[in-house]
Amino acid sequence: MNSTDSLGFTLIELLITLSVLSVAASIGVPSFIHLIESNQQQTLRNTLLAQLQTARGQAVFRGRNIELCGSGQANDCDNTWASGLMVRDADTGEVLVFQPLKATGTLKWTGSINHQSVVYNSNGASPASNGRFVYCSKDSKALWQIVINRQGRFRQAEGLESGQNHGTLCG
Repeated sequence: MNSTDSLGFTLIELLITLSVLSVAASIGVPSFIHLIESNQQQTLRNTLLAQLQTARGQAVFRGRNIELCGSGQANDCDNTWASGLMVRDADTGEVLVFQPLKATGTLKWTGSINHQSVVYNSNGASPASNGRFVYCSKDSKALWQIVINRQGRFRQAEGLESGQNHGTLCG
């Protein structure tokens, strides 16, 4: 066999290939990380919207007060919204749904002073004043909001609304 009929790569060819791959990876990885974070935020928002709809629907269906609260475990409302969401009967404490969460940022509920949860009456309305969920990034920037009015309806907002600032919402 002739020594010039080599079937492998030379060291130079291998180094050039690895250099091209490393440049491509350094360009693509940050974009991929941003895509993953964006998908996690959207999943969290969709889960929260689904739990709000579940709580409101159960209140009307059962004819009772139903509460949605933040819970790190499925047994108590402890206001840790980013750890989990619990839907329960507000009068008996019976847990209807518990949804554990893994949020990379902070999820906050800002409602009336006496309520650390969202309560729906049997007619689907909320007895407390308006409130909002705010999702804050690690660097304390408001990324999105879900605003709930007294009738129990909700709307979504991206970032800040008129008259708001990141420090007040996420500080």
